[in-house]
Amino acid sequence: MQTINRLPPEILLKVFSYLTFSEKLNVAITCKKWETLVLNGNLFEDFKVEGEQSFQYLTKYFEHNKLHRSQVRRLGIVSPSYQAIEAIEIIPIPEQFPNLEELFWDNAGNYEDLSENENEDEDEDEDDNNESEDHELHQYDTAINEENIECWKKTTKFTELDRFPISFAILKNGGFCNLVELDIDLLENLQQPLRPKYTLLIKHLTKAPKLKRLALRHSVMSLVDFDQLHCNTEQLEALCLDQMIIKETANDEQNRSGLPIVNGLIELCIYGYSKEEDEILLTNVAGKYPDLKILKIHSQTNEPVYGENLLIKIISDSPHLETYDVDIHPLTPKIMHAMDTNNLKLKAITIKLQYEEDLLMQIKNLIASNQKNSVETMKIVFSRFDYDNRIEIVEYFDFLKMFPRLKHLELNGVRDTYRHIPKFPIAVFLKKFQNLETLVLKNWIIHVASVDSLLKLVSGPRNNFKTTLRSLILDSLDYEKWEKEEFLSFISKVCPKVSQLRITEPSDNYDGENYDLPISHSR
Repeated sequence: MQTINRLPPEILLKVFSYLTFSEKLNVAITCKKWETLVLNGNLFEDFKVEGEQSFQYLTKYFEHNKLHRSQVRRLGIVSPSYQAIEAIEIIPIPEQFPNLEELFWDNAGNYEDLSENENEDEDEDEDDNNESEDHELHQYDTAINEENIECWKKTTKFTELDRFPISFAILKNGGFCNLVELDIDLLENLQQPLRPKYTLLIKHLTKAPKLKRLALRHSVMSLVDFDQLHCNTEQLEALCLDQMIIKETANDEQNRSGLPIVNGLIELCIYGYSKEEDEILLTNVAGKYPDLKILKIHSQTNEPVYGENLLIKIISDSPHLETYDVDIHPLTPKIMHAMDTNNLKLKAITIKLQYEEDLLMQIKNLIASNQKNSVETMKIVFSRFDYDNRIEIVEYFDFLKMFPRLKHLELNGVRDTYRHIPKFPIAVFLKKFQNLETLVLKNWIIHVASVDSLLKLVSGPRNNFKTTLRSLILDSLDYEKWEKEEFLSFISKVCPKVSQLRITEPSDNYDGENYDLPISHSR
């Protein structure tokens, strides 16, 4: 009899590598063989600690278990307000773990109390803030030495949430020479008057020659700094600006020569702050990225649609664009015409349906364009439903069938404050879309007339059908009309190639609990 224990150790370790730290601990108590394999293999490959007490325990544990240090490749450290960890304690961390590649440092908890009082302190002297920032950076410079900088050179990804980031000092001292991905969140309240704080980072970005992906969040940047960022990162492939305000300072007019054409950047993500600030940013990036393949622009407000002409400018100057995920303006005939005129062949698109009259218009505009023949991945977000006169989702099926290359589809419903969820006839859908490979459904009631009707769909030769679906994700799912076991039996029969099935049930706080269900395929 073949059992999992007959697999070679290296294969078992590969399987275990997909588990979380707590799941690996459960595996370790299964049997002596697995305990030895996990403890000496990849138990500490990827894990997270939270709070000063856990952090100190981590340090002491590895002092006495030096052999386990080499397992650590990805480490997350979170500092909550009730058990704060000093940022300066993070600097020597790479010295403990010789194979550490990715480090996540979240110090947001230390600023929760400050955020509550910020509105009361608007008149606080800015010089005091600057002095505090300079003091923190000086402390970091003092704590850095040749030994820990040499260890930092092994990291390839660093994520930091902190108003006084250690990453500035590490970059300045040459610790990021092999860094590929950097994500920094300054956690600033953008409603307060702020001075640009990324200047020091941008000045030293030339010391990160392998940097490919950069994300900057929640702060202000001058136009000169924005231009300099691109000059110092010619190798950059992906840029994310999350609620970043790009503003003109007193020195910009005389020092700025304008953002040149930036070659090599293939992904631009903008998570906006306000209509006014977003339009300033879009004006400065429009027409500057000729190699762009992925464009994502998301609004954080409920302001009316805006930026159509700027989007057309970006599209017209991006001949390689393949992914379009923009919700600040619907898909209009003008936008689709710009795509067709530029001979684009979109592979992925997101459509956010914001208004009643907008529900089918964007899909029809897409169908009327040449892009319908190339789209393989589509995400539709239903952000508004009229529950008194609900438009049935089945009305969209015929339109979606007009995309001949569609393989991956995500449909996001919406729950109102009374927890109403629209219905989704999954049996009808699967029978109509048998060639999909991925289906993601969020915030729907999976609706069938009865469990018997599910089984009848696959029992007789006339109704027998099988899909090519490989992944089925059902998030925030209400399945009160059917039994879980019968539904899984139905999925097993009509989706024999499914290797991933995840169901998330809705909860009172609107955040579901995930659980993965094993699928036994009948042959």
